[in-house]
Amino acid sequence: MQLYLATGNPLSYEDEPGQKDQRGALLLDSAHMTWPPPPVEQLCVVCQYFPLSRALLPCRHTCICASCFGKLDTCPMCRSPIKSYFCIRSEEYLPDAAASANNSAPSKPEPITQWLQDRLTDFLGFHR
Repeated sequence: MQLYLATGNPLSYEDEPGQKDQRGALLLDSAHMTWPPPPVEQLCVVCQYFPLSRALLPCRHTCICASCFGKLDTCPMCRSPIKSYFCIRSEEYLPDAAASANNSAPSKPEPITQWLQDRLTDFLGFHR
């Protein structure tokens, strides 16, 4: 299964660290290079506050948090209708008010669908 993780590079190609040679190719100082690169927590593309936690189906874009999920009917990346989702990480980061508001919103997905999604999440090895 392939997921499409929403990533953003705040630096444009002109703002990248390093110097350019005569052809405009970027010369990076080896002192600034680390491998593997340090992990960067990806934020929700809607609120830009909470971390990503849900992969949308059928488009498989991983771009929103649990808080924003209840407010959307279409994927913010491709605008395809959201039919279902699965969690890719724990949603313990939600404050109690947001968690209760999310639970009181119209249920998406329905209980049997939620059960199936939980089984799929467990089967694929993702954390709920």
